[in-house]
Amino acid sequence: MDILDALLPASKETIERVLERVLQSTDSNKQSSVLAAIRYSHPDLSPRSRAIIGEFLNSRDASVRTQALGAAAATSDDALLKLVVTSGWDARPLRTGEKTFERWYGSSAILEAAKSGLIPLDEALDRMDLHHYGFAAQALGQAAAKEIARRVEAALINAIGYTQGPDMPEMVTSTPDAASSSPPMISLSDPPPSQDIADWLNRLGETSEQFDARQDR
Repeated sequence: MDILDALLPASKETIERVLERVLQSTDSNKQSSVLAAIRYSHPDLSPRSRAIIGEFLNSRDASVRTQALGAAAATSDDALLKLVVTSGWDARPLRTGEKTFERWYGSSAILEAAKSGLIPLDEALDRMDLHHYGFAAQALGQAAAKEIARRVEAALINAIGYTQGPDMPEMVTSTPDAASSSPPMISLSDPPPSQDIADWLNRLGETSEQFDARQDR
């Protein structure tokens, strides 16, 4: 990874020539390697280069699709991000726990497209992975944050069968950087115990039924 980070961008002409060559190839390793180099080096792209990367977005090979999505997200090129939007890429058909990097880079590209106003908010949230919701809430403003909170609360209430709004546990993401190369992990934690002495005394005297009810919350 350190070697890739040190890559310098090639010229537009060189990038286009190499992309044309690997486009004619059936070697997915060569294709994904070239796309990864583009993702890390952030070169200027010609219209033809963008079109070729757009074709790779629909590759049958997951690694090629992943690197094409990563290139689109990393370059923040509006023309390339439009191709991601029109490609129909969507995280939902990908099974949880599989094709993790495709979910990550695809969601990153959709988020970049939403930041540029290339896709409506509702559609962007529908198509990106849930792990990207925290980044979307930070990047897309208050309206997006409220919509994300509504979706998350509705999903949790539906999943655990609550008929009224529950007192949800605190949620913590371990990776706050949307540019990371791997998805963040999500953890749940109880709020810190009250320092009020009266609360401590009440807990000492609570019945088994009261203890169980507090744990159920």
